[in-house]
Amino acid sequence: MELSFPNNAHAIAKTLHEFDMDIRSLDEDDSHRLLQRLADFSECVTVTMLGCGVLQVSVLLLLPCLVALQSCPSGGIPGMPGIPGSPGLDGRHGPKGEKGDPGKTGLHGPAVGQKGEKGDPGERGKMGKMGRSGVPGPAGTPGLPGPLGEPGEGGGAVGVSAFTVRRRSELRPERGEPISFPTALTNTNDHFNLQTSKFECQISGTYYFAYHASSASRNLCVNLMLDGVTLAGFCDHLVNNNPQQVSSGGLAVYVKKGQRVWLETDGSNGMFVKSGQGDSVFSGFLFSF
Repeated sequence: MELSFPNNAHAIAKTLHEFDMDIRSLDEDDSHRLLQRLADFSECVTVTMLGCGVLQVSVLLLLPCLVALQSCPSGGIPGMPGIPGSPGLDGRHGPKGEKGDPGKTGLHGPAVGQKGEKGDPGERGKMGKMGRSGVPGPAGTPGLPGPLGEPGEGGGAVGVSAFTVRRRSELRPERGEPISFPTALTNTNDHFNLQTSKFECQISGTYYFAYHASSASRNLCVNLMLDGVTLAGFCDHLVNNNPQQVSSGGLAVYVKKGQRVWLETDGSNGMFVKSGQGDSVFSGFLFSF
C-alpha cells in the first residue's frame, strides 16, 4: 500500500533524529509509529518494509514521490537472534607509554648467605717469585762424625810447627850473635833454619819457646830475641866454684808469619862443654792459632 504525505524536509529530518536514524533496528510497532509521524509531511518519503520489522527509508528533497508501505508478505513470528560472531582480531599496539616513577626500595636481604659446600681443588698455580731471605735460625745440634776420607797425597803437616835443635861444642858462642844449633832433633816443616840458627815463623799464632844450656867455669846469660828485640833474659852464675852447671828458661809469645826468633849471649857467654859431658838445646812449638 502506498501513501502520499505533504512536503516538509525539515520535519522528516527531525523525526528520523528522534528514532536515532537506526531504522534497521526498529521492531514492527516502532515502524508503524514512524509512518504515522511521517504522514504529517508534504514532501515525498518512500518507506519500504523489507521483511518482518525491517524498514528502508529514502528521503527525496528535490522530487515528489510516494510513500509506499508494504506489509510483510507473511505474518510469521520473528526468528531467534543469530549466533554471536567470532571475536575480531587484536588491534594494533598502542604507542609506548611514558616511563613510570621509580618504585620503593625493597628490604635488604641477608648480608651473608648460607655457607655452600666445599668445592673441588683447583689446578695448581704457577710458581711465585722467590721471597726475601728469612732470619737465620739457631744452630742445630752437631751431626755424627762422617766416615774417614781416603788417604791424601804426601806432604808437610798443615797447621803444625815444632822444632828442637842441639848444640854440642867446646867453642864459646860469639857475644851479640845468634847461638849456633847445627843439629836438628825435630824440625816439622823445616821452620827452623839451621844455617842461620833462627826460627822463621810460617804460621801466625802463640808459640812456647824454651832452652836448656850447659856451661862450665863461667857465668852464662841467654837472651830470647824476636826480630832483634830482647823478649826475656836468663842468667846463671857460678856458685861455690862449681865448674859445671845447667841453666834453662822459657816463655810463650805470639809470633806473626815472617817474624824470626833466636837465642844469643852477652859478655857472660860461658856456654861450653867438653865432648860427651853435656848438650845445649833450643825448642819451640805452636800451641794456639
